[in-house]
Amino acid sequence: SLHDALPILTKGDLEGILACGITPQRAMNYLNKQKGEREGALTEWKDYLNMARREGLDLSDDIVRLPKDLHRRHNELVDLQSQRKSKEKAKQYKKLDAKIRRRIPEAARYYWEDKEYMIVPAAGCEELIRESQILHHCVGTSTNYMNKMAAGRTWILFLRRKKDVDDPWYTIEIDMETDEIRQWYSAYDRQPEYQKTRKILNKFLRSVKKKREKERLKAGTVQIAATA
Repeated sequence: SLHDALPILTKGDLEGILACGITPQRAMNYLNKQKGEREGALTEWKDYLNMARREGLDLSDDIVRLPKDLHRRHNELVDLQSQRKSKEKAKQYKKLDAKIRRRIPEAARYYWEDKEYMIVPAAGCEELIRESQILHHCVGTSTNYMNKMAAGRTWILFLRRKKDVDDPWYTIEIDMETDEIRQWYSAYDRQPEYQKTRKILNKFLRSVKKKREKERLKAGTVQIAATA
């Protein structure tokens, strides 16, 4: 049965899928095709169907309910809804965004890349909202992290794989005073490829430390020159 094949399916999940006119066998076949490509296909599909329903899309159409590229279609609907919400909350975030923009030069030291990965500092509230909606975590669900960025206490960074540079992977919170990473999570607050990611972050932190040392040396040289 579908429940036996996919034990993480709840009764509510099953009802939501079958309500679209999809038989258990078709659902199982579709998920099996997705499973090999990406973790969390079931949750992503359920989330996609809910968004499609809210958008008034025709869920009796296989092209809509069984998208060939589930991940891409899911993120397209996330972007669509994010843009709508962003417009609605634009006034609320306008002051925060202005404060965050003033601190972007400080956060620029956190930009980093190697051959396979890159870390990009967030540049505004809308980016946090999108990251949160795609990865299903709390970074953009309130103004908590936005306020911290605006005050220069911590900054949100996005770890990306260069082969999928627009595809959110890990979200990082870093302390701007100590340059210590406070937390780092991927989708659903999980930490896939944990050891590998730790090595990437350690490499990143070594780079940040070198940048800091160069800044201190430069500042010291300027001060000496000024007093000479």
